Amino acid sequence: MNTVTNDMVSRKTPPDTLAGACMGLAVIAFLGSALADAAWGWEGTAGAVYGVGSLLLVAAGFLLVATQVQLHKIHGGLGRAAQVGIAVSALGALLSFVSWAVVLWGTVLGVGTLLFGTAVLRQGRVPRPLALTLTWAAPAVAAAAWAGAILSGGEDSAVSTVADVGVGVALLVLAWGLIGVGRWSASVEPA
Repeated sequence: MNTVTNDMVSRKTPPDTLAGACMGLAVIAFLGSALADAAWGWEGTAGAVYGVGSLLLVAAGFLLVATQVQLHKIHGGLGRAAQVGIAVSALGALLSFVSWAVVLWGTVLGVGTLLFGTAVLRQGRVPRPLALTLTWAAPAVAAAAWAGAILSGGEDSAVSTVADVGVGVALLVLAWGLIGVGRWSASVEPA
């Protein structure tokens, strides 16, 4: 059976669950802003909803970094690659303040989660499906954003819409993984 420290089990507001919730709500807000834009234009409701989604995305990014730090501490250190992954993820979270630049922040965050997730996978303490999600979902965000930017030439089109859907799905998968880590960590017995 998995064991962790008493600090992990007794925490009141787990950053992993909060990160997942913020990320899922951000996707819903971005979808809502796109629908509001189509119905009433960008001014007013659409812009405000997009702003809320952007703030939720930034919060999710920093809570993802807090989750990485927590997992790093719980597992007694995951090595230099994980530490670099945390730093790169923090930069990606900071860059998400420019939420429309998905190619930029998604790539940086994706590299950070890939570095960190590889160390988690190597150690094997987090359930494999959750570890795989934490490792690969953010790089999938970047891949979808890059594909949309390249294939659409940066113009709004059906291709960019499909890429936006891909980004949203990848963010929802990452949200599911983060919430799953929160549920897993709450279910393990203290050491």
